[in-house]
Amino acid sequence: GSHLWVPGATQAQNFVAKATARAVARNDSDDEYSKGHTESDSDVREPTLIDRLMTEGDSLGTKFQMTTAAVIMLCTVSMAIETDYWPDSSIWNWWNNAVLIYFCVELGIRLAHQGIHFFGCCGNKECMWNYFDFLIVLICILDQWLQPLLMAEDAGQGFGVLRIFRVFRILRTLRVLRIFRACTQLNNLAVGLLDSIGTVFWIALLMLMFMLIFAIVLTDIAGNQAKLATEPGDLFFNVKEDIDKYWGSVGKSLVTLFQFLTLDDWTNISRQVYDELPAMWFVFFLYIFLMGFAMLSLLTGVVAEHMGEVSTETKKEQKKDDDEALCAFLDKKMKKLEQLAVTPKGSEHSGAGAASDLGMSREEFKTFLSYDEVKQRLKELDACLAEHEADEFWDCLDRDGDGYLTHDELKKGILRLRGELQPKDMLRIRYAAERVVRRLRGGQGEVATQRKLEEISTNLTNVEARLLNMHGQLREFMSFVKKGDMQRGLTSALSLSNGGCC
Repeated sequence: GSHLWVPGATQAQNFVAKATARAVARNDSDDEYSKGHTESDSDVREPTLIDRLMTEGDSLGTKFQMTTAAVIMLCTVSMAIETDYWPDSSIWNWWNNAVLIYFCVELGIRLAHQGIHFFGCCGNKECMWNYFDFLIVLICILDQWLQPLLMAEDAGQGFGVLRIFRVFRILRTLRVLRIFRACTQLNNLAVGLLDSIGTVFWIALLMLMFMLIFAIVLTDIAGNQAKLATEPGDLFFNVKEDIDKYWGSVGKSLVTLFQFLTLDDWTNISRQVYDELPAMWFVFFLYIFLMGFAMLSLLTGVVAEHMGEVSTETKKEQKKDDDEALCAFLDKKMKKLEQLAVTPKGSEHSGAGAASDLGMSREEFKTFLSYDEVKQRLKELDACLAEHEADEFWDCLDRDGDGYLTHDELKKGILRLRGELQPKDMLRIRYAAERVVRRLRGGQGEVATQRKLEEISTNLTNVEARLLNMHGQLREFMSFVKKGDMQRGLTSALSLSNGGCC
């Protein structure tokens, strides 16, 4: 099969690149993208009009949601205008009826799509919103359609109890709250505030305890002392009325200290105290620093943290919805496009069906990526693939190296392609690299052959060095032997000459 090849790199480096690419693209059993998305074509039905209207990824569903959000915003603005201008005009009656009809149709579509699960809260995160929308539509029906009929019947009988239906006109203003459902950012803010209520309660309780401590101290020092001032020159005599107004009791002190949290005129009020008792400026400074800055900053941080968590969860849910939409596209339309791409190859063999079973070749894969529908869908779902990346992507997906890309291989590869790099992806790459290293150390095939050849070459080099060393030693030995023979010959000649003389 085809592999990744780095020009100018050694054979071992190219093998590492190929093996790592294949190991990363391997079908791990714990891959979250491949779980729950193995439906066959027979299990997938064509979406109805209602299904498309309630699907966020569908173009028709997006338009329907945008229309609903626009109607809610226009309804909110019209209620404000109706309150100030021409409240008895018949134009508003026609407009309110049109808006109510649209709300009824929208609610009916959701009921038809979800069925009995619309009112079920088990595993339905939008359960409370469903109840809220149902209540709002019901109140509007009672106010705009049933109330005039009942009031007309009541006018002839004189029963004033039916005037209670006037309250529905006030409750109709709750339609404004539907804007939170239409706008994602407003919904995140509302959910973040609701989630942080528990923590905010304990922070508020802590603030109340500190305020109570300061209130007791200031009431005892300022308020009670001002009550004892009866003559000029007594402490707080000149500002007795103001001191009693702000610090006359613990309750008054708590209200004043709560006013200090907003930094509203706190300098003038506190100056009346520390002008008489200069040391009290430290108490007010400590309170402003502790309550006005530290506690409010803590409260802001807690709410912001919950907002971030809600935003993260919303992004995860959106990504999950996008993954489901992408899987639906891969399971339904992509197979048809794959068969269309491999049709020319099928004419050369036994038929298009056999070619489809084998999968797409490299060129057919490029043809598949050139389809406008594939490009548009992958672009919408943030899974774009540039032309120069097609060959590399092919090498990563062709795990078995047979030169063909099956539907399952392509599906899992595209699902892996989209999204950001996660820590588990880094771990997968690391483990793949470790497997490659282990294979390099003691594997089979090309790497093992290369390793054996390197060992043989090293051994031959060592043998050659030893032979050269032995050759040198042999020459030294022969030289030594020759020198020994010459010495023995000279000794023999000397002995013979000495014997002849005798």
